[in-house]
Amino acid sequence: MEDSHILFPVAGLTCLDRLNQLSQAGFLLLTADKGDHLLENWKFADPPELILHGSFSLTANYHAIRQILEQRGALALFPPHHYKNINVGCIINMDTPMDCFQTRLAYRRCIERFGPDEFFSLKEWVDPHVDSMELQQILSFWRLGGYDAEFFFQSTKQVSSLLPDANDEEKQDIFRGIQLMWSSYYVMNQRYDIALEAGLLLFEMEMYEDSKRFLEISIQEDQEEITSAVYYCLAICCFELELVEDALSYTRELLKHEPGHEEALALVKRFESV
Repeated sequence: MEDSHILFPVAGLTCLDRLNQLSQAGFLLLTADKGDHLLENWKFADPPELILHGSFSLTANYHAIRQILEQRGALALFPPHHYKNINVGCIINMDTPMDCFQTRLAYRRCIERFGPDEFFSLKEWVDPHVDSMELQQILSFWRLGGYDAEFFFQSTKQVSSLLPDANDEEKQDIFRGIQLMWSSYYVMNQRYDIALEAGLLLFEMEMYEDSKRFLEISIQEDQEEITSAVYYCLAICCFELELVEDALSYTRELLKHEPGHEEALALVKRFESV
């Protein structure tokens, strides 16, 4: 390795040794980072550079980790091709790692054939083109990404603009995607309100019961950022579901925020006459 600068992962290997000592049957390591497992890519490597991102990081030496663990009898799975943004590996450190057929098959299917690195490369192209994508293209990419919440938020404006021409099957696919997304959604301090976006989109599709559920989740999570439009949608949902008292309640909340709202005033008059 002439004219190459290489960091040897002493700390990482020490950590793996300690983990192995805690187990009676070995371990399986799933790792994802920027770092190469191919020796050829370490030739003429430049001096290590600290990458700052709130903390700092260095390029991982997956080749060294792979070589050492394989000498000890482990099986190290890495893609046969070159990675671009994130390298995902799976190291099976057990007595008979080749017997882990399902694990090896899962790695081949989910990483080697098409994995996070390939998806990220596609997403870099998709991000600036969302506003020109058709509904089936959006649904396909959303499905490919496991119904990712961030992409949903990013694409709701375009989906909304395409709804007038959407058929019933496409609307059902959107609804199913929202359900699957929400079932695995982990609430964090984010700049977007997924429940709100889901509720408004379902409202546009006239799925009032589910729209009501998501909009109510939204107002429970953030009382300070509720807009009059949310109360209006909730009032309409309740009216369509024949929940007159709830509809009146939401309409009055709307009028507190916007006393001159003509449609809300008309709704109150209509509800009170029911």
